[in-house]
This record gives sequence, structure tokens and C-alpha cells, in this order.
Amino acid sequence: MTPPSPLSNRVKPDDLSLDPKIRRSPYHDPPENEVFLTQKDIIYVRTRRVLFLIGHLFCLYALYLVFSGQVHSYTLLWSVAILYAGKVGITAGAHRLWSHNAYKATVSLRIILMLLQTVSFEMSAYGWSKIHRIHHKYCDTDSDPVNAKRGFFFSHCGWLLILEHPDVKEKNKTIWMEDLHKDKVVMFQHRNYALLVTIFAYLIPVFVPWYYWNESLWTCNLVPFLLTTVITKHITFCVNSVAHYYGMKPYNKNFSPRETNPFISWLTVGEGWHNFHHAFPWDYRNSEFVGYANNLGCFFIDMCASLRMAYDLKTVSEKEIVRRVKTSGDGTHCLWGWNDEANTPEKKAATEIRYPKEEVEEEYNFCKEM
Repeated sequence: MTPPSPLSNRVKPDDLSLDPKIRRSPYHDPPENEVFLTQKDIIYVRTRRVLFLIGHLFCLYALYLVFSGQVHSYTLLWSVAILYAGKVGITAGAHRLWSHNAYKATVSLRIILMLLQTVSFEMSAYGWSKIHRIHHKYCDTDSDPVNAKRGFFFSHCGWLLILEHPDVKEKNKTIWMEDLHKDKVVMFQHRNYALLVTIFAYLIPVFVPWYYWNESLWTCNLVPFLLTTVITKHITFCVNSVAHYYGMKPYNKNFSPRETNPFISWLTVGEGWHNFHHAFPWDYRNSEFVGYANNLGCFFIDMCASLRMAYDLKTVSEKEIVRRVKTSGDGTHCLWGWNDEANTPEKKAATEIRYPKEEVEEEYNFCKEM
């Protein structure tokens, strides 16, 4: 009797991965670098896809309720507050504090940031930081979980709908996380994430509008919980997609992260200055030119520092910024503008100045005397 083939219990992967290393046929011996999908893998991926689709369909209905005036104005304000609370928890907590150690925080501030990050429903701070550290260390390679070279949709949310690249799994084992292992606040959240996220990301957002201004439970589940959660995630996804495809590279032209427009930075509470961030990930400001309107994360950290809750805020020196701009930038930095050495005195003399300061002041004084 012929013994069963060792390949007989392996499942054909169908179309569940875009990765070329995922085995496509169960009938031939695999090359050394190929892997098989199991039945468990298939169920896992298809379940995620179904939940993704159903969640977005319900969000469309939630938007219909919002724009048709069927949602209480207090519920809308409450939803916006939840959204930005979660974004601050991600930006100031999971990102700048725990992923990059860009500053230090007291225990009380770490607890606040942990709870705010839980509200966002974007996995534990430990898990978030681990994925983000892999992204930075192996940016634009197969080891990058959100590799922008695999397409805009993949880097935005497609990476959640297929199995991760085998290289990601391998590099996942090598990322240094000892600092977070020693952080009791982070590890408490990581160990009790299911309970905490149920309370702070679901029960509280739903209970408050239902109890205090009699919003229907159906609407409470759709708007403050589901719609807010999905919008929060897509705002975060924009940093992985939009900020890797559109904009300039004034600090380092050798990788995909870019400086996007101020709207994206406002939307992501200060995460749109992505070329600067990848060039100097330890800078707590996340941008060379800090404007609080487009960098709520920096404002929050500075405010906490003034209250002695944040300290040892790291920034990159101006000298290092200039050096990086000159050696690896794409020439779009303002350093190469009016005061660039290539802009000779002759060129400056040939420049016309409209509305010079003297004329503007003269017009202002004339109007003031009238």
C-alpha cells in the first residue's frame, strides 16, 4: 500500500494572500522559501474580510442617520470627543511615548494615555508599538507590515485582509521590546486588553448618550461606537498610505514617507509630517515646524510638560536637520529657498516685491487717521 503523501493534509490557499511566497498548488514539492496555508489560516482571513465588509456597510447606514438629522447633536459632539481622545492616546501614547521613547511620562500620565489609547480600539499599546517599530526598521521592504511598495490599498488597509508576509513573522521575533516589558502600565493593559477595551471603547461610549440624553441604543451602537471606531482606524491608515504616496521628501528622498498637506496633519493630530518623522523618529514634535493647529499631539505633550507630567522631551538639533536636508533631501526644503546660496545677489536684485511693508504701513496709518 502506498503511504499517504505528506502534502495530502495541506490546503490549497486559494487567493488569500498576494504574497508570491505563499504556495499556490498542493501538488508539487514546495521550494524552500514557500509556505502553506492551513484551514485555520483560511477561516481567519475570510472572517476578517466578512467583518470588514459588514462593519463598513453599517457605517454607511450610520452616516445616513447622521446626515438625515436622526442623531442627537450631543451624540455627535460625544462621538467627536471619543474620536480625538483615541487619536491623542495613539499619537502621544502608543506612538511618540511607547514606540519611539521620544519623551518620558509620569505614572499618572502613562495611565491617562493608556486609557485614551484603549478608547481608540487599535490593539494594545504593546502590540501597536511592536508593529510600528517593525515598520520603521524595515520600511518599504517585505518585512514591513504596511509596505507601501505593495500598493496604496495594501498600505492603507489591505494588509489587514490577507496573511502577513513570512518575512514580517520572522522579523517580528527580533524586535527589541524589553523597555515595554518593564513598563507596568503597558503590560497591565496588554494582559487585560479584552476587558479594558470592552469598558472604554464600547460600554462607556454607548452608555453615556443612552443614559444622559435618551439616545436610542441602536444609534449609540452605530455612531459613538462603530462609526467612530472605523473613522479612527482610517485616519490612522492615512499615515501609512497617503503620507507614503503624496507630498515632498525634504529630509530623505531614499524612502517612501512624505510631508503631506496640513489637512492630513490636522486630521491625524500631527502625524502627516512623515518624511521628517522617519528621518528623526525620536523627535517628540514629529515635525520641524511646529504649529499646534496641525499638531495636536505636540500641543498635548507640551501642555503635559508644563504640568510636570512629561519630561526629557527629545528634539533633533537644527544643525543635524540642515545636514540631513543637504545630504539626502529632495531639494524641496525651505533651506533651498530665498536664502539658498544659489540665489545670488543679482537674482535677488531682479526680484520684484509687491505690497512692500512700507506701503502697507502707510495705507494702514492713513485709514486709521480717517
